[in-house]
Amino acid sequence: MAPNKIIFQIGVLAFCVTAVFFGVQNLPLIETVSRSFIVFVGVVLTVAFALVAGSVLTSKSIAEPNQGAEAERKAKPKEAAKRPEQAAPAR
Repeated sequence: MAPNKIIFQIGVLAFCVTAVFFGVQNLPLIETVSRSFIVFVGVVLTVAFALVAGSVLTSKSIAEPNQGAEAERKAKPKEAAKRPEQAAPAR
């Protein structure tokens, strides 16, 4: 199932739940529908932004190489160069 359909269905579920919630409170029909629509839009936007942010952050972490491992590889030749100096006896 496509992500846009899932987001829409979650929004419709929120709309229905809030319509029942506001309907039980004996609000006029137009207020019930308008408040439920506001909740629907809020839920759809929130879920969509959460999915977009998650996919962007995941793609950035996959695209960037591990800085720690690269730094270790670069540091090893420097350490090897320093070791003979340290091993030489002081005169």
